[in-house]
Amino acid sequence: GFVLTVINETATNSYEEHIPVALAKKHQPDWLADGVKLSLEGELSNRTQGNVELDFIQANPDSLEKADEYMNIVRLIGQISRLHYRPANNGKQAFGNLGVRLAKKFFQAVLFDPLAVTFDRLAKRGMEVQVQGALQNSEYETRNGITKRVLEIRADSDWTELRQSAESLDPFANFGKKDQA
Repeated sequence: GFVLTVINETATNSYEEHIPVALAKKHQPDWLADGVKLSLEGELSNRTQGNVELDFIQANPDSLEKADEYMNIVRLIGQISRLHYRPANNGKQAFGNLGVRLAKKFFQAVLFDPLAVTFDRLAKRGMEVQVQGALQNSEYETRNGITKRVLEIRADSDWTELRQSAESLDPFANFGKKDQA
C-alpha cells in the first residue's frame, strides 16, 4: 500500500491529512512515487490493531491513474444520522447540516438552498443518502471560546440524493395513473 496525502486549506491555515491506501504490491504501477498526482476509487474501511482503530481506503486497482491536476471530489453512501435545518431569512439562503453515518464513522455535509429545503421536507433519520461534493474545512468558535476545525462535504445539488425509489420522492409520480383496484 501507500499513504495518500490530502492538503486541506482554510482562510487562516492549512493542514495535511494522511490516509493509508491498501493496494496489493502486484497492483502498484511503476509510475507511483512521492509527489505524483493521482486519481483513485475505493471503499473507506476500518481495521482494529490492538486498541487502535485504523481508517484506510481499500483501493480499486483498476481505478488508479495519473491526474493532471488536483481534484477534490468525494462521494459517499450512508445513512442519515441527523439533519439540522435553518430556513432562509434576513437575506441568507436556507442551510442544512447533514450527518451521514457510514459503518462506524460519521461525516458532516452542508447543504444549501434549494437542496437544504428539499432535504428538510423529505429526509428522515435512518434513510439512505448519497452525498457528493468537495471536501472543505470549516472553523468555528464554541461558546467557551475554543476554535474547532471540521472537515465537511459541501454537497453538490446535482449529485446528492436520497436513495429510495424515485416514485416515493416524486410527488407527481402517480399523477394521471388509474387505480388498479
